[in-house]
Amino acid sequence: MPERAWGFKSPLGHRVSAGEGVARGGIDVRAIGAFGVDGDGMGDLAGHELHRANLASVQTRIGSVAAIAVSTAAVDDAGVAEHGESAARVPANRAGVVVEAGETLLHLVGKNVAVMGGGMVTRYRKVPISDALPLPHGVPVEAGAAVLINPLTALAMLETLRKEGHTALVHTAAASSLGQMLNRICLEDGVGLVNVVRRSEHVELLRRQGARYVCDSSSPDFVAELNAQVAETGATLAFDAVGGGRLASQILSAMERHAQTRLQGYNRYGAKTRKQVYVYGGLDARPSELDLRAYGMSWSVGGWLIFDELAQNGRIAMPLQETVWASRYGALVDKFGIAWTVVPQASKVSGIKPIALASADGGRYVMPSRESFQKRDYPLVRSIYIYLNRVPGQPVEPRFKEFLRYILSRQGQQRLAENGNYLPLTASVVREQLRALD
Repeated sequence: MPERAWGFKSPLGHRVSAGEGVARGGIDVRAIGAFGVDGDGMGDLAGHELHRANLASVQTRIGSVAAIAVSTAAVDDAGVAEHGESAARVPANRAGVVVEAGETLLHLVGKNVAVMGGGMVTRYRKVPISDALPLPHGVPVEAGAAVLINPLTALAMLETLRKEGHTALVHTAAASSLGQMLNRICLEDGVGLVNVVRRSEHVELLRRQGARYVCDSSSPDFVAELNAQVAETGATLAFDAVGGGRLASQILSAMERHAQTRLQGYNRYGAKTRKQVYVYGGLDARPSELDLRAYGMSWSVGGWLIFDELAQNGRIAMPLQETVWASRYGALVDKFGIAWTVVPQASKVSGIKPIALASADGGRYVMPSRESFQKRDYPLVRSIYIYLNRVPGQPVEPRFKEFLRYILSRQGQQRLAENGNYLPLTASVVREQLRALD
């Protein structure tokens, strides 16, 4: 499987009232939709590939502070509804429309954005621009509301599975929008997934979406069904959004029961197969109950947080070295981040891929090339300038003028090209600069 590229910024920001001012560089957003997803848990974004493509752009966002105003809405999450816990879960991400911005971000006013940062049950929300992802043209906020945390979490769960050497997993509260996303990804990637839900209608919901293994924890046959499905998939990893009660213990027991069928004789310490349950939610507020003698000695229960997981296993994309712009320069990249570099150093960065860019929404996308750099069609071209302390209305000092005329001459431009770090100017730019010397 090729490594997926996706990025993420830490959640920051605070709540503001509708009348609170926006500092320079900030934006203010009014939400017209929030956390809305359709019956398949993916909103109007069909398939998780589009989610991956959108997520890949998160890390490239630049700017300053953003203030987001978000309207309240019911949480459309089957995992919450099916457990009915007393403490309502507050969504960490939603979507809305920018209604006010600081001077550096005025181009976002009126645009649909997905936002994150917690405390989203409010009409207005202020977050930094690093926590706001502008949605592609035509994508409604109802779809954008589910584009950040849930897809990131589903993909990170699969990365954890591969990193720890598991081949199949169990997921609880599996009828949630996150659970439905995870089911789709596992089906596509060929990973065994046991979906645990609490209502019979959620069993049918997941079956319609192609889920092969679904068991209902409210059914009298739940334990038997769980044992059979864990045995068939060989699941040794679980992500538990419920947290309280005996569910985690029942999952570990099912894993141990299957592992013992492969033992060569009796072992008082149980099977050596490692069994792991990660608790990443608390839909059930009761204490967790574990039967410590029921799963042997090779098991573990611990917490799992998407923000911590995304920060793991970074790599050195470019070792520290001397460059044309700095005496020491290097590049470190998060595992799920996107490395970028300037062209002179591109050959020294592994896995480099040129990307076509447009300078504005709806504009022409231009691939990086010598020609597009020289014509300045590529949006990220950097020009090198020479500045003169010239008295207005006075001619340029002769020695400076001759030096600059040499640089702009055919011979001077050739010398710049031989340096290897610069591209010659086009004929039209040279003529323009020569006129500026007169």
